[in-house]
Amino acid sequence: MNSTLLSMNDIPDEVLIEVFTSLDFPSVIALRLTCRRFYAISKSLAVWLDAFRWISQDAEEWRSQLENLPEQSRSAEQLEKLVTRMVRFERNWSSTRPTPQRIAYFEGTQGNRTALLPGGRWFLATTMDKSGRVLCYDFEAQEISPKTLIECPLGDRDVWAMAFTVDQTTSPLEFDLALEFANQDQFFVASKEPRVMSVWRVRSDGPDGTLSAQVMRIFPVYRRTPVQQPLSLSGDWLLRLSYGQSYSPILTVHRWRGQQEGSIADFILLPQEGCEPLENVSLLPDLRIITVSHSRVELYAPATHPWKPSPIIPPTLARSSPTWVFEYPPPHRLLQLSVSRLVYGRKKTAA
Repeated sequence: MNSTLLSMNDIPDEVLIEVFTSLDFPSVIALRLTCRRFYAISKSLAVWLDAFRWISQDAEEWRSQLENLPEQSRSAEQLEKLVTRMVRFERNWSSTRPTPQRIAYFEGTQGNRTALLPGGRWFLATTMDKSGRVLCYDFEAQEISPKTLIECPLGDRDVWAMAFTVDQTTSPLEFDLALEFANQDQFFVASKEPRVMSVWRVRSDGPDGTLSAQVMRIFPVYRRTPVQQPLSLSGDWLLRLSYGQSYSPILTVHRWRGQQEGSIADFILLPQEGCEPLENVSLLPDLRIITVSHSRVELYAPATHPWKPSPIIPPTLARSSPTWVFEYPPPHRLLQLSVSRLVYGRKKTAA
């Protein structure tokens, strides 16, 4: 009796794809390393669509990232990157002793603003040498050294405030970066001289993904911003918190894109008098505004009061009331705030 021996090469791709879709993430990664054919099959869209559905079935935030991807962008490569991020996040989150992926030491700057971009590769830092520079560090490089990404086009100024918004559905990396430039005399005192607000488009170019920046808009702003996070970007709009006479807080919303030069649309919103000093502001996609103090979070309707930019706050402007207020009792503090999530915890008590 003759019998034909079958090898793995005789199994159709459709059957192998079924096998791959029944495996968990570590098994898919391990199996793809055994031969070129398995590696090619592991790159198929069906494998990663199935992996994504299993992992994200109880995670609304992850599913929303897939839903926001355009149809043509839902490639196997994009889904593999997303699933890899999800697995790494869940492992570290559920671990009692999370481990860092890498520990790197590098010489920092004396600037007052820093930012780690999503993905963990790029780190931004400002300088305090009157050049208004933003430096970028590549954490994937063998030797981590600063490279100048942006320099103030007007000179003799430093970066006072910085905010960015990243579209994580695009590849390669691309994001908008807002920078407020001021000279040393304007940092901590009110001044009638305008500050310089700028918005830049930053892209990851070339085979090595080096960052490059192009200025999109420059316009004047007034009054000082003595808080940690006075800026927030959302699409075509920029929110800025500043303080006028008698330490009155004022929120201005600027449309920085889609307008002719010099026709920035400004709107004004004034929180209530007697409120706690603000620590953070956030502009939501629907232009509602969130303000954060050390024990209170407030939500405001979109600003609708046209107002010409000026160093002086007109006394006739009506003050706005929040549409929603949340107070977390002492000794708690705010840990993280997003569009639909608010996390707070207990402050550490000194021994």
